[in-house]
Amino acid sequence: MSFPNALRFEAKFNRQRFPQPPPGDREWYTYEALRALPRIILMIDKNEFSETYGCFDREFWHYRTTDFPCAMNQEFCLPLALAYSTPFPNNAYYQSERLKELVIASIEFAQKTTHEDGSCDDYFPYERALGAHVFSTYAMTESYIELDLNRPDLLEFFRLRGDWLLNNNESGQLTNHQAFAALALYNVYILTGDDRYLHGSHHFRDITLSWQQEEGWFQEYEGADPGYHSCSIAFLGKLYQKSKDQKLIEPLKKAVE
Repeated sequence: MSFPNALRFEAKFNRQRFPQPPPGDREWYTYEALRALPRIILMIDKNEFSETYGCFDREFWHYRTTDFPCAMNQEFCLPLALAYSTPFPNNAYYQSERLKELVIASIEFAQKTTHEDGSCDDYFPYERALGAHVFSTYAMTESYIELDLNRPDLLEFFRLRGDWLLNNNESGQLTNHQAFAALALYNVYILTGDDRYLHGSHHFRDITLSWQQEEGWFQEYEGADPGYHSCSIAFLGKLYQKSKDQKLIEPLKKAVE
């Protein structure tokens, strides 16, 4: 099948599988999310006999154009977990056991490819990137919660990730990373009950709020960034939903305004 024909087939398939909601309907959000899932599923190595089973970095496991997997890509386990656990309208993936298996495989792949100190890499080997760490740690812990798993070995893995985060940061001022670090550590706290991760979450929360400017925007490198600003709002909003931390209310209002 030629590439244009493949695109037409995909469009026809999506129309049948994901009926389009009426204009202005809030179901547009789930409609677009569910339409994206087939492409996300194409990214993961689904061969359970493969050494890279569960890897979302197709450049690594399929094309072999990189020597190590990008840890950031493991964040894609979360949309699969949400599709599995949530009865969205027209959600053909709801309670799909195969989808659940892939989510678990993606966490297990991260478990075996994370460095011994709990760090992980993004663009460069031994980079120990904070961004890739917090994005993937949050996604994996949230997926664990969504799937209601009972895996002591994975909880130890999350502790390892959390311990590295308690003792490390990055050199640049990227507020969205700090906000996500606070959220990721709060999830580790929820799963383990260890107050060290709660204190660590508060530490990153305080850094995040200290980088908010008088006009309401958050520092990203040398100034404001509308895209990352929306990320920081989303991460802090999710943190508030989980923690009911009153210190987040006014900064969030200021950021939205």
